Amino acid sequence: GGRRVQDVLTRPRPRRRERDTMSMMLMTRAASKAVGLRHDLPPYAAGDWCLPILHTEAALRQGTDYLAQTASYYDAGSPPPPELCDAVEQQALRAHGLDPTPEWVEAYRFAARMLSKQERAEVFFLRANDELFRPGVELAGRRMTGAACRVMDGAPVEMQEVLAALPRALLVASTSS
Repeated sequence: GGRRVQDVLTRPRPRRRERDTMSMMLMTRAASKAVGLRHDLPPYAAGDWCLPILHTEAALRQGTDYLAQTASYYDAGSPPPPELCDAVEQQALRAHGLDPTPEWVEAYRFAARMLSKQERAEVFFLRANDELFRPGVELAGRRMTGAACRVMDGAPVEMQEVLAALPRALLVASTSS
């Protein structure tokens, strides 16, 4: 037995169970921004328990074992399978005495999403996601430029060439972090 999610995410207080249940429901709602929803706490302070785990995960991702497992995927221009990323997250949680149950993994991912921009900048893969994938960027009325890969054969092609052939194209990009 590792620690329970509730032990890390909450503080012992009278009537804790009712208030914490409601707070967790509010914080995990899809439409919620999750900041400052607890009446008695400042905005969600995930860094206290989450950052040390993220630093361990970062070290593991830069380690020889992980790089050897992922190198062939990156060399082929593909992302590694999600199972490799999941495994390194679970290894980092275990290193900090947490049982990597689905609840703990989701709590860890949620906490990482709730870190401040400055805290996220400390962790190379979160910093890269924040710099490369910016969902708040206003793109309406702007030209999409840059290199792309043709789906048929993977050959490099300019984005404008792709979009010229598809005048009603919808471009969707996503990242997990």
